[in-house]
Amino acid sequence: PSAIVNPYSIKFIENGMDYYKELQTGIKTAKSRIVMSSLYLGTDKMEQQMVEDLETAAKTHPNMNITILLDCLRGTRLSKGKSSAQMLQPLVDQSENRK
Repeated sequence: PSAIVNPYSIKFIENGMDYYKELQTGIKTAKSRIVMSSLYLGTDKMEQQMVEDLETAAKTHPNMNITILLDCLRGTRLSKGKSSAQMLQPLVDQSENRK
């Protein structure tokens, strides 16, 4: 399988901070859907800010569909006393309250 892509529409992300900024921009400009897939999220300030941005997006757009796929073992592994799954729990709680 292949897809035809305009080479001028490709943007190379050269480091982790630029990748994070692209994620932030995508979260903040999304209107109906956010889909993320990762081995794990992380538990530092940057990741906490991303979760807060996701919560804000969900509040701003009540019909927003947010899907986050994490590896079961890495997503529940504790780091600094918290796991990626625990970091996302407020977002899950917020989603359940919207139903």
